[in-house]
Amino acid sequence: MLVDAIENACRDNQNVTADMMAAAVVKAYLKAKMAQSEISPALYLVAMELGSRPLAEMAAHRSEMAIEAMLCAAGDDRPSDPHVVAQTMTAAIYGTVPAFCPRVLSTANGREAEKQLTIMFQSYLSAQRNDLATTPISR
Repeated sequence: MLVDAIENACRDNQNVTADMMAAAVVKAYLKAKMAQSEISPALYLVAMELGSRPLAEMAAHRSEMAIEAMLCAAGDDRPSDPHVVAQTMTAAIYGTVPAFCPRVLSTANGREAEKQLTIMFQSYLSAQRNDLATTPISR
C-alpha cells in the first residue's frame, strides 16, 4: 500500500515544479502511513522477525524508481543526478521517517509533521537546483 501510494503520487505529479513533487511524495507517504497507523508498528515488528528485508528492499527500490522517473520529468527543476536524489529521498522515507512517524503522527499534529517533512524535501530539491546552477561544467 505504501509503495503503491508513492508510485501513484509520482506518476500523477510529473511535469510539475520540484516543490509540488516534494509535497506530493510527502503527502502520499503520510496518508498511507496514517491509514495504517494502528497496525503499522505491529506489522513492522512481525516483518522484522520474519526476515522480510528483501521485501522491504523491493518496496524501497520501487519507490526510488518512481521518484526518479518523476524527477526526470521535472523540466527546469530537474536535478543534475535524479538517480542519486531519488536514492536520497527514498533513504529518508524508508530510513529516518518511519522512526519519526509513530511518535508524532496523530490527527492533531499530522498537519505540522506534513509541513515539516515537505519543507525538508523541498529544501533538499532546492539545494540540488542551486548546486547545479553554481557548479561549473567540466570539459
